[in-house]
Amino acid sequence: METIKRAHLVASLCLLSVAVSCTAARGDASPSEHVGSPSATAPSPPFVIAPGVIAFSSDLEGSIDIWSIHTDGTHLRRLTNSSGADQTSSWSPDGRRIAFRSNRDGNDEVYVMNADGSNQRNLTRDPHSDYSPAWSPDGRWIAFTSDRSAGSGGYANDIWLVRPDGTGAHRITHRVGIDEYPVWSPDSRRIAFNCTGGRILPQGVGDFEVCVVDANGGHVRRVTNAAGSSSVGGWAPDGTILFTSSRDDRPNTVSSSGDIFTMRDDGSAVRQLTSGPALDTDPTWSPDWNVILFASDRGNADGSTDLWVMRPDGTAVSRLWGRRGEEQEPAWHG
Repeated sequence: METIKRAHLVASLCLLSVAVSCTAARGDASPSEHVGSPSATAPSPPFVIAPGVIAFSSDLEGSIDIWSIHTDGTHLRRLTNSSGADQTSSWSPDGRRIAFRSNRDGNDEVYVMNADGSNQRNLTRDPHSDYSPAWSPDGRWIAFTSDRSAGSGGYANDIWLVRPDGTGAHRITHRVGIDEYPVWSPDSRRIAFNCTGGRILPQGVGDFEVCVVDANGGHVRRVTNAAGSSSVGGWAPDGTILFTSSRDDRPNTVSSSGDIFTMRDDGSAVRQLTSGPALDTDPTWSPDWNVILFASDRGNADGSTDLWVMRPDGTAVSRLWGRRGEEQEPAWHG
C-alpha cells in the first residue's frame, strides 16, 4: 500500500507548466470509533510532556483517517472512517473542533468536525481541489489551498481563507506556481506557506521553498532559498519557524522530508535540529512551545513513520507513539 508520506509529497511532483492542481488525493464519514487505549510503544521521553491531545493521520486500519491520542499514549480514538482518505487535521483554538482534508466526495475538500469525530461537514463544497486547512489562532479564519484560480501562464494553487461557517471564501495569493500548506503566525496576522514561484528543479518538478504573506494578502516574500525542497511547520510566538528541508542530506531529491530546521520569520538564523538517514517531517510545536512534535521513519526498517518529540534545541529525540502503518501530520491541542 502506498504510504501517506508518498501521497503527501505528490504535490511536489508536477510540472508547473501544467496549470492544474497536482495535489495528492487523500476520504464516507461515520461516527467516531473508540478502539481502546494502548500504551506508547517507547519509554517516556526524558522530559515533561504537558497533557494534551494529538490529532494525526494514519492508515492504522487500512484507509487513511484522522485519529487522536492523548500525549501519555492513552485513549487512541478513530475520528473518521472514510472509504477515501482523511488527513491534515487542524484544531480550532478552543479545541472543540477539527478541520481536515477529505476526498470522500470525489475531490479534495475542507471538512470540519467536532473533536470527538461527530458532526462532520463539508466546509468548502467546490468542484476544485481544496486542501491543507489551517485554523487561525484567533479562530476567525481557516486558511487552505485551492486550485480554483488555476489557469494559463503557470498559475496553479493559491492560498485562500474561509470562515469556520463556510462563508467569506477569498483568495489571498495569486502567483505563478504553487502556494500550499499554510501555517499561521501566533498573532493571526501572517501566514507562512510552501511556494514554488514558478521555479523548477533540474528533475523537472516544483522547487518548493517557504514564503510568508500578510493575512490580508499583502507583502509576499520568500524566506528560504536552498538546494532541494523545503516545507514549513509550526510558528512560535518568538518568531521561530519550524521547517523541513532536504538541503543538506538530499539536495537532489524532490521530497522536503529529511531534516528539521528552525529559522527566524524573516529567514535568518537558520539552525539544523536533526540529521542523519531518517526522514523527519511534519514538525509542529506543543501548545506551551516547549516541545517539538514530528513524524519520522527513524528506527523503522520498512520506512513507516511514528510520532516523535524533541526539545526545541533538537536534543532528547524520543519516540512518543507508534503502531503498525503510518502516523503523520500531527496537530497538538492542550
